[in-house]
Amino acid sequence: MSSIVSQSDVQIEIIVCDDRSSDGTLDIVHKTARTFPNAKWVIRENPARLGMVENWNACLALARYPMVKILGQDDILYPDCLAFQARVLASHPSASLVASRRAIINADGRKILTAPAPFEHGLTSGKPAAIRCLLSGTNTIGDPVAVLSRTEVLRQTGGFDPSFRYCTDVAMLMHLLARGDFFFDPIPRVGYRVHAGAVGHSSQHIVVSEFCRCVELAERLFNFQFTSRTRKLIAFKSHALSVVRRRLYHVLNTWPFTNIDRSVQTTTS
Repeated sequence: MSSIVSQSDVQIEIIVCDDRSSDGTLDIVHKTARTFPNAKWVIRENPARLGMVENWNACLALARYPMVKILGQDDILYPDCLAFQARVLASHPSASLVASRRAIINADGRKILTAPAPFEHGLTSGKPAAIRCLLSGTNTIGDPVAVLSRTEVLRQTGGFDPSFRYCTDVAMLMHLLARGDFFFDPIPRVGYRVHAGAVGHSSQHIVVSEFCRCVELAERLFNFQFTSRTRKLIAFKSHALSVVRRRLYHVLNTWPFTNIDRSVQTTTS
């Protein structure tokens, strides 16, 4: 949370919907709000447990600022992230979202590597960006922490779809790309934290199934159709990458790295 309140040159609204947690989240949030009163705070406790995706929608319903970012409790923003991304959307009215490159950090907050830059710097039309993402078999655009979108456009999509368990972000990206251009920023401005057990054996078939549903969603939104061969290739890539990702996350959290890039210090609340 400290990486959010330390953002400069931008007005921020921090919305926290506590989903009946038992770890003292509300106490931490209220203490942080008292320490950093310059931000606008909206703090709510859900009357009943909603689950992650519906909790995102609860936060979206409370948003009053024109741009919105979903941030996981263990991911971080680097100091210039919000100001830069807000300027991008302000200066490119055709863009429905901007995504910055991600630094990958492990469970201890150590920066391990920088994610690839799969897009060129600048604007890409929505349909080509969606197709390029889907053909890769994974979310190459960016996890929620890396993305800033327009609040009203996000609401027009109906919010996040709770029928997706693992590919909720990809489904939402398809909706956003159907409504505007995509701006890619190749500078790492966020830290995405990986965990050893993030994608286990039992969930890999669900990941692949949901990614294939995202393919079908994009086909409807953009009025086109992949060939049967291309669909099979996408499913194969999605499965292979989910296996690689699980193993990579395990290695990143257990290997005794000796040459870690410590140029970015991470602190989370």
